[in-house]
Amino acid sequence: MASAHKFTVFIAGASGETGKSIVKHLLLQPQNFDVVALARPESASNKFYTALSEQGVKVVPVNVRDVDALVAIISGGSDAPASSAIVISCMTLTELPGELALVEASIRARVGRHVPSFFATVCPPRGVLDVRTAKEDVLDVIKRAYLPFTAIDIGWWAQWCLPRLPSGKLDDAIAFPVREIVGKGDVPCAITDVTDVGAYVVRIISDPRTLNRLVMAYGDVRTQTEVWDMFERLSGEKIPRPTISTQEVIDSIAKNRELFAKDPTNYQPLVDKGMAEYKYTQAVRGDNTPEHAKYLGYLDATELYPDVKIKTIEDYAREVLSGKSLGVIYEGKDDHPLKFMSKPDYA
Repeated sequence: MASAHKFTVFIAGASGETGKSIVKHLLLQPQNFDVVALARPESASNKFYTALSEQGVKVVPVNVRDVDALVAIISGGSDAPASSAIVISCMTLTELPGELALVEASIRARVGRHVPSFFATVCPPRGVLDVRTAKEDVLDVIKRAYLPFTAIDIGWWAQWCLPRLPSGKLDDAIAFPVREIVGKGDVPCAITDVTDVGAYVVRIISDPRTLNRLVMAYGDVRTQTEVWDMFERLSGEKIPRPTISTQEVIDSIAKNRELFAKDPTNYQPLVDKGMAEYKYTQAVRGDNTPEHAKYLGYLDATELYPDVKIKTIEDYAREVLSGKSLGVIYEGKDDHPLKFMSKPDYA
């Protein structure tokens, strides 16, 4: 679908899982988007960015904490408002200084739209999920400056939904198999294959209806029990169903918060706390649903763009079982925060 005019999209974090999907779908519409990847100087010439450059992406090395340098890149050195510029952050919150610098640069360059690094599950702004609180703090900075924005959440990744098969035949295909069912496993949760995220993002960022709004995009809504049942049916294997109680989830959050407070240099309890909080918000409270998103003020991308069709969790599971799709994420990113997460022993 053609836009009224062409946008230049500046994306930070293009080498991440979300960023890759967004860039892929932007490149499918060269008539609508020019794409600029903001890359760390030490990474700008690596294989990934070299490949992007060959596909037509302009790769610009820059320190994402250098506001002046970012402004110069986004504005092109002009004093006029960069009204055709869209800035998208796909950085993790371990790069919070860079996230805030990018916001400041967008403010100074007077961009047409800034898309902060949300791209996760829906939940209330504060008091449930510490990561969400940090993201809301960034959004507060955006709103105080009246910077045009769109914040996009995509539910829980399909890559985090499938349990391990007892045969072990998919151990190399699923990087983060689900360990247990929370409670009765009867809480619905919105799910998206991360490789599909860009299909919605390219529509959302060029749509005036989504300006200064929250938008939820997703491919499916399922409970954990439904996912287990489906994967058993497709795989032909009987999958164990260990459970974890609500209290155990709450205790895990408290324990890991205390451990991290004692040693802030140890990322493992910080990451484990975050994952336990995600279990709490989506599998205990049930925040991550289209209904709750609407209550919280989100627009629903499936209603805005009914012609966009992306994978359901069953579609994704079939691809994993057939070898067409791998649930391997963060490959080659040994410094990613989730690499510090505790791993289960399946022996």
